[in-house]
This record gives sequence, C-alpha cells and structure tokens, in this order.
Amino acid sequence: MATKPSSWSPASPSEQLHAPPKILSYAFNQDQTCFACGTETGFRVYNCDPPKETARREETQPGNQGGIAIVAMLFRTNIFALVGGGENPRYPAKKVMIWDDYQNRCIGELRFRFPIKAVLLRRERVVVVLESAIYVYDFADLRVVDHIETGPNPRGLCALCPSSSNLVLACPSPRKGHVHIELYHLQKTHSFQAHESAISCIALDNQGNHLASASENGTLIRIFATLNGQLLHELRRGTDRANICSISFNTDCSFLAVSSDKGTVHVFSLTQASSSSASSSTPSNAQMNTNTPNSPYEFTSDSPLPVRHRSSSSGPYGFNDESNQIPTPNVSSEDDTFGRARSASLAFIKEKAMGYLPKYFSSRWSLAQFHMPPELNTSWASPLATVRGPIVAFGQEPNTLIIISDNGLEYKCRFDPVQGGECEVLSAHRWLRHDDSANGDRDRADSMRSSESNEDWIML
Repeated sequence: MATKPSSWSPASPSEQLHAPPKILSYAFNQDQTCFACGTETGFRVYNCDPPKETARREETQPGNQGGIAIVAMLFRTNIFALVGGGENPRYPAKKVMIWDDYQNRCIGELRFRFPIKAVLLRRERVVVVLESAIYVYDFADLRVVDHIETGPNPRGLCALCPSSSNLVLACPSPRKGHVHIELYHLQKTHSFQAHESAISCIALDNQGNHLASASENGTLIRIFATLNGQLLHELRRGTDRANICSISFNTDCSFLAVSSDKGTVHVFSLTQASSSSASSSTPSNAQMNTNTPNSPYEFTSDSPLPVRHRSSSSGPYGFNDESNQIPTPNVSSEDDTFGRARSASLAFIKEKAMGYLPKYFSSRWSLAQFHMPPELNTSWASPLATVRGPIVAFGQEPNTLIIISDNGLEYKCRFDPVQGGECEVLSAHRWLRHDDSANGDRDRADSMRSSESNEDWIML
C-alpha cells in the first residue's frame, strides 16, 4: 500500500540515544486494540497485542517541534483528531484539527473560545468537550447537532459508545454527582444521581447499555442501566482515597477493570456480583431516599473508610472479601432439628444486623488485582500532561488485560475468572524507549498497518 511522504520527519541517528519526548496524553482507540500517545514533539500510535509502534509523527528540527496534548483515534483508520498542547503547542489549545494520516494533512478544523479538554470520535460524530459544555458535530460536514451544558468539568469527562446500532453519550450533569445520558437512537434524555461527591471517571460498555462511574474519592464504582438509571452493581475498589484513571468493560460485560493512581488494577466479576446486587443494591420503596431529588436510591457513602488494617488471610474487616457477608459460627449438633433451628435463628440475626451496619459491608470487592512494580514507576509524563497513571483495557485473548502507564511500559496480564487473586504477568514491553530503537521500523510503520498481527489499517 502506497503512502504519502510525511512532513513529520523521523529522528536522526544522533538523536536516537536521547531520552524520548515527554508524554502529554495516551488513550486506547474504540475497540482497544491500539493506543495513541501525544508527546511534546508530536504523536505516536501503537498496536496493543503484539505490542508494536505502528506510526510516529514527530518534528525533530529545532523551532519546528510542537506538542500534541490530545490524540483521538477513529478505530484503526487513518483519521485522527488532534489538539495542541505542552510547552510549545503544534496547534492552538482551542482548536480541533481533523488529521488524515494518509493524505498527511488536516482535512478540517473546529475552533472554540475556550481550551479543549477532550475529543471523542465515532464514524458519524465528533464530540468536543470543554470545561463547562460539550458540542456534538456531524462528521460528514462538521455541522453542530447538539450542545450540552455540563457545569465545571475540568477532567473533560465524557463517554461515547462505539456501537453502530446505538448512539449513547454520557457526561457529568451540572448538579454535583449527577450523570447526564443522551440516548440519541431512542431520542431520549435523562439524568440521575450517581454519587454524593463529584464524579471523577465514567465509562460506557460497547453497546451503551451500561454506565460505570467513580467519584473523586475513588472508593466505589457504580454501574447503572443507561436506559432508566437503575443501579445494577456497587463495587468497592478499596477503603482509602484514590484517583481513578480508567474504567473498562469487557465485550460481554461480565467483567469490569478499574485502574487508579495507586499503581493498581482491580478486576470485578459482574456475573458474581449480580446476585448480591439484586438484593442489596436495588432498593425497595421503603429504602427510597426522598431527600435526594432525581434519585430513588439511598447510596452507600463514597467517603474513604477509617478502617485500614488488613490481615493476609482475611478481608479488610476480618472476613473474606468474596463473601461480603457477616461471618457466622460453624454450627454442628447431633440433633439435626436443633441444628436447623439454630441456623435459622442465626440467619435471622444476620439479616437484621445488616440493616444496622454501614452499607459498605454489602459492596462487592474485586476478584483479581494487578500491582505495578514500584521500582518501575518512573513517570515520563510532562508536568502539563492531561493523563497520568495506568489505563486498562481487556485484551483480545480471554481473561487478559492490557495496561498502559506513563512509565513507558505496557503490561499484558491474565486473571483467573473463578479463583481471582493476583494477576499473572504474561509480558512487559517498553513502548516509550529511552534510545528510540523503534525507529528502525519507521518505514513500515508509515504504512499504518500492523503486519505482525495481520490486522490491516482501514483507509477512509
């Protein structure tokens, strides 16, 4: 496949020994098979599995270098949305540039009065997130089709499902802790309370049927039905405050992965959680919180818990995390009638006790975990970076995770879907190399295809 010459020249051999440029952002594409990284000198594109650099667009001549703060991919095509940033932005921070990598030029642009926080793409839509508003454009003619007021949104939070059949957008509502849902394919709009405190991270599944959200405390993740805002699951990442960096559903929504600035990734089983959530998270009429407008749910508190001491053989409260129940003694008796009566009595006491204990006892804890090695946590992020900490996606192989971090490493891990526990590290690959040794494959990378994975890029 022929390619046009690139004005973003490769680094010279003398520059290959230098440290790589500082990272400004990194994000997966819609199907999470690759990711793009914005740097102080341009942007790079990488295949996830097998890990490989597939494109690099960077200026190396002094005076011509320019930072790219946001790189939004359109699946595995030659179309990107770019926003300048860093110490020396290549484009203004108030302008979205639609870049055609095959033609090696910008084919459209969108200008705004305020800095751009995020850009999301679908084949028929461009979504631009500002600090207090979101604009939705038709991709064909860049005509604005919707405008949403969000209130303060400094993180640029917004989620857009990639499904071709459903067009769902989720973003923060002007009211603190509330989520706004646009079901464009159903011509329906609604909002509901997701958390008590401000929202810090949101994500949609591939079909746009489920929304996952986390608050700024980072202790709880809640999953809602986008159609009606019903609370489906409540998951607990931990007891202390953390910044949630990313949330990801797997293809069939049976697992959820969450990464935080603690350098950890937690995997939750949504099929195991469904039975407990049906009884503990879905409220009855008697449990409705009438003090919270637009929300019928009396939520578990998002606040960090005071209990921090854990034993190696038990959960954070002295019992197995997987049970999420108050432990009961092992009752045994030669009199079976007495044993059944004793068990029924204990079950009654346990049911009553759950009504008085704090509701975080009923939250579901993670099935599997991954901890990044602390000695490898040297960050290559710029002080002006818009993304920090690890981001996670589910791999193409069953029960695998792909973890990208600002330390320049990509981890591939496997988790046990039944037993859980610590994830098995299958590989660790340095995608941001100190010596830029990936430059040798730059000619092949310019073709925008990954021949090793036998997955061609789609030219539009």
